[in-house]
Amino acid sequence: METSKTVAIIQARMGSSRLPGKVMMPIVSKPVLWHVVERVKRAKLINQVVVATSTNPEDKKIVDFCEINNIEVFKGSQNDVLDRYFKCAKKYHAKFIVRITADCPLIDPQLIDKLIRKIFKGRYDYIGIAIGGGVVTSKIYRFPQGLDAEIFTFNALREAWKETTDPVDREHVSVYIWRNDKKFKLGQPLSAEKDYSKFRLTLDWLEDLKLIRKIYGKLYKKKRYFNYKDVISLLGKHPSLAAINSQYLGKTHERFYREKLLSEFNKISLSNNLGAKNITAIAILAAKGVKIQGENKERILIAIRLAKEKYKHCPVIFLGTGVQIKFFKKNLQRFGLNQKILFPSYKERTNTKMQIEDLAKLANKQKANNILIVSHAYHIPRIKRYCKRYFDEKNKVYFWPVGSVQKQKRLIEAEIKKIIKYSAKGDIPLFI
Repeated sequence: METSKTVAIIQARMGSSRLPGKVMMPIVSKPVLWHVVERVKRAKLINQVVVATSTNPEDKKIVDFCEINNIEVFKGSQNDVLDRYFKCAKKYHAKFIVRITADCPLIDPQLIDKLIRKIFKGRYDYIGIAIGGGVVTSKIYRFPQGLDAEIFTFNALREAWKETTDPVDREHVSVYIWRNDKKFKLGQPLSAEKDYSKFRLTLDWLEDLKLIRKIYGKLYKKKRYFNYKDVISLLGKHPSLAAINSQYLGKTHERFYREKLLSEFNKISLSNNLGAKNITAIAILAAKGVKIQGENKERILIAIRLAKEKYKHCPVIFLGTGVQIKFFKKNLQRFGLNQKILFPSYKERTNTKMQIEDLAKLANKQKANNILIVSHAYHIPRIKRYCKRYFDEKNKVYFWPVGSVQKQKRLIEAEIKKIIKYSAKGDIPLFI
């Protein structure tokens, strides 16, 4: 066996929540998985193709199919797909791993070869095709979802396998790599010549299957190994075909970000154990309202307690509406704060985006490089993203979550929808 090679690992399972058993459903008399394997094999720079499934008993059908059809198959963890990939890549002595999912029966071998050439030429650790969640808000021409492929080195895979414990990272394999651009050398995603993101060619719902079967019905007999340009041309000539599954455009990406944001939210409770030494200012964000009451009152009182007991050396920055600032100033003596109190110069700034923009200006003016923001936990994921936009890299922002994280889980659902909605408009950076 070679000691250095490029291995395509196709992850496959029977237990899809939306369309169970989809990888074994027939398209022109052959299972979806068979078509994926055959198309990947057409990539000239792939040395070996392996199907990586799980040890779950229901996935024995995949194992049996692969063995009967002389397809290399590996069995690993059901939920820890990162572990499955690492152990599979190690077994087959892969130096470069091309990751494919078995719900992409229109995967294009020519694009896979372009991806491989690009990582070789640039000596990168990771490159993906411009399709998935990582480029959903980028100003880049995207391919249709369903042509998904990414390539990474074994060393990068091993590092991710060692370091990350996040369940979403473990399930989606490469997330830890492509969100750590300081640790890994990332290449620019392979982008399309036009924006094709309005087409959906992946398989998650019955409507997807209906469309894919029609595409195969029209193209497969004429040109057995048709490419994505043939598919785009067909859909351009027959818009009614693209309409079959158009209601699901973007749904897979939304699901991914929902999972990632929930995972981030579940870790928020760990952030309230900060030491006092490095914090240079405390910020209170008061939500839109008439007076200091309810949630506003709760977060203000907690911030004041922290300022008096733990962060006595830090100035306090209060951001809210004009009425709230006036109310807060009136009650300063009652609050008993001895340190400097800072207010923005505006009279009425009512939303989080504006408040963070002003907080960044105040922080720079005061040379406060380490800001502690006190907020209810469910607001933190959105606040973090505005901080990413408005704060300099030298500024570090920490969060003190108010209230029970467990009890706020129902509220995070609304926040997730806001984050994804705003990011689609370019209003907020959707990093993970």
